[in-house]
Amino acid sequence: MNLAHIGEGPQPDCWEHSDEFSDYEMADMPDRETAELLCSRCPLLQVCAANARHRKPAWGVFGGVAYVNGRQAHLLAEDDPRLQEAA
Repeated sequence: MNLAHIGEGPQPDCWEHSDEFSDYEMADMPDRETAELLCSRCPLLQVCAANARHRKPAWGVFGGVAYVNGRQAHLLAEDDPRLQEAA
């Protein structure tokens, strides 16, 4: 996420630690609680969450939720055995 254009305003927690939010394999995907914890102190949590629900990112943690193929991973885990093992 490149927010350099917004100047000196608040920056998301993932600004300097992006690998924690997107650099993982399916088997190491953050569970729901871990994703929430990663973003819990971010000043842009609500904005990021709303943006992610609209954009449906392909992969990564956005707004305290892990996404896979544009869907919330914790919701997919109920239907996909591979995600159940990862969660």
